Amino acid sequence: MILRKAFAVLSAVFFLAAPALAVEVKGVKFLDKVEANGEDLTFNGGGERTDYGFQVYVAALYLKQKKR
Repeated sequence: MILRKAFAVLSAVFFLAAPALAVEVKGVKFLDKVEANGEDLTFNGGGERTDYGFQVYVAALYLKQKKR
């Protein structure tokens, strides 16, 4: 019973801390939140550009608020 409670607490801590971690897109890590020009921006999405089968670059989109 105690082991089950300990596992539940550790799981909750891990999942609550997860949004503060970096976001990974195609092996490149991006911060979940950044500050630019004094404004806080949130990671909204990312993707990669390929050309002739080669990965050219990976990009991230940061916005003031998450959008669809």
